[in-house]
Amino acid sequence: MRTMLKAVGIGACAALLSGAALGQGAPHWAYRTTPDKMGRGEIKIATINSSNTVDFLPHKSERATLALRVHPRHGKTAMLQVGPGEFLCPSSGCRVAARFDAGKVVDLPAVRPADYTATNVIFVRDHDRLLVSLKTAKRLLIEADFYGYGSRVFEFDVAGLQW
Repeated sequence: MRTMLKAVGIGACAALLSGAALGQGAPHWAYRTTPDKMGRGEIKIATINSSNTVDFLPHKSERATLALRVHPRHGKTAMLQVGPGEFLCPSSGCRVAARFDAGKVVDLPAVRPADYTATNVIFVRDHDRLLVSLKTAKRLLIEADFYGYGSRVFEFDVAGLQW
């Protein structure tokens, strides 16, 4: 898994999370399928924005974007991105707290992108565990720690995931 995450740097993060889904618009699942330029198959992406915004002063309030991806080379990945915030996630990794519907809080391991230049993106390492819960949940809360801002909670209305 670690080598898979190392192959995905900031350029791939920006391309994956760019466009209409990133921190804009109503919170619902958006899907995109594109061909792999090397001819290995299709890249499938599902994104959703948080229903709430969080202040990272002096910047404006920001939504988070959760993205799921299946890539013929990099495999399955789940990413969380915010606009100006900086995740507190050292190179050794970190944990984010997740709560699905009214269930118990679970800790999910996460890592920064391999090139460490993006501080506003983290990869949730347990993609399969996250996906199993997302398929049956209506609501997801994710709590992460941010440099200079402490912990922040993002709320996602995840019902209806077709993945």
